[in-house]
Amino acid sequence: MAAVALFAATISPTRAQIPLSSPYDNPADLVREALAAPYGRAMVVEFGAVLRASADAACLRSKNLKPEQLETLGEAFLVKWGASSLRTLASFIDIALYETEFAKNAGAGAQTELDRLKADPDVKRYLAIERPRRRAAVVNYIVEQFTRYTLINRIMVGPVAPLASGNQALLDADPTEKVEADLEEFLASVSSEPLLRYLDISEKASAALETSLNTEQVRNSLGPSELFRGAEKDLAGLCIVSGNNPR
Repeated sequence: MAAVALFAATISPTRAQIPLSSPYDNPADLVREALAAPYGRAMVVEFGAVLRASADAACLRSKNLKPEQLETLGEAFLVKWGASSLRTLASFIDIALYETEFAKNAGAGAQTELDRLKADPDVKRYLAIERPRRRAAVVNYIVEQFTRYTLINRIMVGPVAPLASGNQALLDADPTEKVEADLEEFLASVSSEPLLRYLDISEKASAALETSLNTEQVRNSLGPSELFRGAEKDLAGLCIVSGNNPR
């Protein structure tokens, strides 16, 4: 419980890796893609197991819900609230500030150039290798913020985020470290000008995005309670109840 409490106190939306590459990402598409990938599927299975262990048995009987249905219903919950949380996060992006910072550091027309470079063969290969890391970042962001939300609001459901639950199988299933090793190997063998330019612009886009979110409004307003506001109603429909102490 001490580790879980520490997790709740230290993981915040603005300190966690931002799972958006630009203000123009489609949150619903990102979440569906992330949950359809192997790591996302493993997290859906884990969420179903957590729901089955946490759901109130009398409530399940009253709703005529079978425990095995909770995985499918849990996946629908993650899709809905994952997309909602990313839309909320995106709503806090100061797009004017992002565009100003991006243009200042990468040059006028940088967004158009970035999009054009994605058609380059080396860039396409880089993106294909990197994509599982991006998907994992989306999944981890959602479950980390959800876990923190349930802890803060004393919702009686076990921790889902691997960093909080200590689920070693899920920690091992996270492809991030392997992707980073594969990217390092790829970049050591390929150094084409389009790829180097793409990496340079992408880094500046990420910096501009971080700057556009690093505002007083975000620090004061954006937290798990904002990202998952109202989710307790859907959780109650899954027979997850609030209490004085989270399980």
